[in-house]
Amino acid sequence: VFLTLAAHKTQKVYHLDIKSAILNGVLEEEVFILPPAPFKKQGKAWKVKKALYGLKQSPRIWNDHIVKLLEKRGFTQSRVDGCLFLKDDLYVLVYVDDILISTDNIEKYHDFLFALKSSLNIHELGEVRRFLGIEILKKNNGFYINQTDYIERLIMRKIQNTTVQVGYKAITVRNSWS
Repeated sequence: VFLTLAAHKTQKVYHLDIKSAILNGVLEEEVFILPPAPFKKQGKAWKVKKALYGLKQSPRIWNDHIVKLLEKRGFTQSRVDGCLFLKDDLYVLVYVDDILISTDNIEKYHDFLFALKSSLNIHELGEVRRFLGIEILKKNNGFYINQTDYIERLIMRKIQNTTVQVGYKAITVRNSWS
């Protein structure tokens, strides 16, 4: 739906990646962990102040953080899709640490980007070419998507080290890159 809307409005779609997204969330409850081996002392534990990868509540805390950040900047969260945020002609789609932004106003895009960069470590990836393993190609006034690479990797993983009869010859498929 996001790409359909962008195509209908002839908007460009930009891709951002948030570095260490989970680490931006602040814990609301007390969490203690055992220190790693070199720092371990009998009976001592560390109090965790920020979300860490591996804590079961970290993804929820990160999501709450990004939602509050976007709402503070005037965005409204869609009632139909909780990942979609709207503000005038600026549309933002958030999937964990990947963000797509759709707009036809480059100044609004840069203002939004500047505001995000003031509180998050962001890597700009330019116009979207790949999102969640899906290749995205903008042509004319539309977007074309495919998952050819993903499907090929699945096939190669499934038939790796398998002997396949091809014509009169048996060949063994070896996948050295998975």
